[in-house]
Amino acid sequence: MLVFIATSIFIVALFPIIYFLIIRDQTAKAFPFAVILIISFASFFLYFNKGTAIGSFSEYLVLTEINQDIDVNAALSPIALTNSVTNLSQDEKAIFINQLFQDALQQNSLESAASLLAFANSVLQDGEYQSILLLMYADLRDKRFPELLQKFIEIKSYKNDCKISKFYGAAFLTNGPKIPISESSSEASILRLTQEDYVVRGFDLVSATLNNENITLSLDLVCEETSYFTSLEIAGDELLANDIVLEIGNNAWLKREQ
Repeated sequence: MLVFIATSIFIVALFPIIYFLIIRDQTAKAFPFAVILIISFASFFLYFNKGTAIGSFSEYLVLTEINQDIDVNAALSPIALTNSVTNLSQDEKAIFINQLFQDALQQNSLESAASLLAFANSVLQDGEYQSILLLMYADLRDKRFPELLQKFIEIKSYKNDCKISKFYGAAFLTNGPKIPISESSSEASILRLTQEDYVVRGFDLVSATLNNENITLSLDLVCEETSYFTSLEIAGDELLANDIVLEIGNNAWLKREQ
């Protein structure tokens, strides 16, 4: 497009050149000569400089359209988003999209934010950007479901003749990777696993709740004399419906061999 514009301007510049050659009045030649220089320089600038005024103005119009859509919480046009990142590197795309995304969240424009997340998923497919996408997902999710941020699992231990040194618990997806969605420890007989006890944000208690995932609890009870362990499962629909309070009785604990 820029080549076409530059070529067109150069052709237009030929007219004063012809006039310059045929005119007899030498003093009258100054004006067309100046016009020739200006237009020729403009042609050269447009051809070789990608950061032209025309290009910058076009980018400004695209960004204005995007910001207007965010202001009214509209889904953003994939075409406009694609045009806005055409000349950016992958790292620059990640920064630019995330900035727009955070702006949308601050304005509570969640539909706009969702469309930005979908676009980010389509253009940031390299593994190195997965952590950014996961954080974006978590930010949007927490805005949509703020009530789930208070979700917790509470475990009360009852074990005879145990002076507790450490009570440790970790929650895992039953059919997922061996990465805790929540883990915590206590020096008392009551242990609480909360949304804030994640290892990887976005892969956490709220995510498991929304996806109706079954959870496996792994519990360790360290006493002064010996240690015990146990595990149990929580159904996904149970976690979605309620906060969980569990009581682990004396007979549920298994002695850990030293």
